[in-house]
Amino acid sequence: GGFVLAALLLAGLYEPLDEHIATPRRTPQHHFSSAWQVYRHDRSFRRAANVGMLFIGSILLFPHYRWLASEQLDTANVDMVWWVIAQNLGVGFFSPIFGTIADRHGNRIVMRLEIFFGALVPLLALFIASGIVPNGGDWYWIVFAFLGLVPVTMKTIFNYTLELADESEHPRYLSTMRISFAVPFIVSPLAGLLLDVFPDDAKFVGVCLLFGTVSLLMFIGGLLTFRMAEPRHRPVDTTE
Repeated sequence: GGFVLAALLLAGLYEPLDEHIATPRRTPQHHFSSAWQVYRHDRSFRRAANVGMLFIGSILLFPHYRWLASEQLDTANVDMVWWVIAQNLGVGFFSPIFGTIADRHGNRIVMRLEIFFGALVPLLALFIASGIVPNGGDWYWIVFAFLGLVPVTMKTIFNYTLELADESEHPRYLSTMRISFAVPFIVSPLAGLLLDVFPDDAKFVGVCLLFGTVSLLMFIGGLLTFRMAEPRHRPVDTTE
């Protein structure tokens, strides 16, 4: 119902007409070539894209958070809707906080904070699932609350990307960043194959290795933000 209402409200919006410009038909190869040119020739964007690729690996862990709780904390019968609610509340909690910081100090510092915090989430899940925390299944929702950082961080990266380019280049830069986000998914089957190597009684070891690797990659991505330009403070470096 909300989606239908939102669609109906669009009828009340006014969009000024742009000057019509005939554009040639472009193939997918052209789009990938254009994206490669952005990545190759714009150093500031390339550094941001590298950070984005290291961060987006966090999404590869999403299916395994459920398995971790089910097998280690015996939460197979727990209604996951509460975890989903916790994740959405996390988005609602983190979004205005980091949005305010971004408005005052720029998106770069916010990316750094979000990625460093996000790198701790897989470790938090392992800590709770290890059995150290009494009644860990009752506290596992905290992991999903912090997973709300993932969509918030993605939005911050896109906002930072917009600051790197002129308005006319925004579509090309955003699409290139989305392609960068998709690159880690090419190797995502390796995550499943890695877990299959371990027998059932040692599966937790494989999950620890996978979660630890992703956490390390995200931490490296956070460190790389120190090499990124802050467009609001000084001119960005668009040279190769």
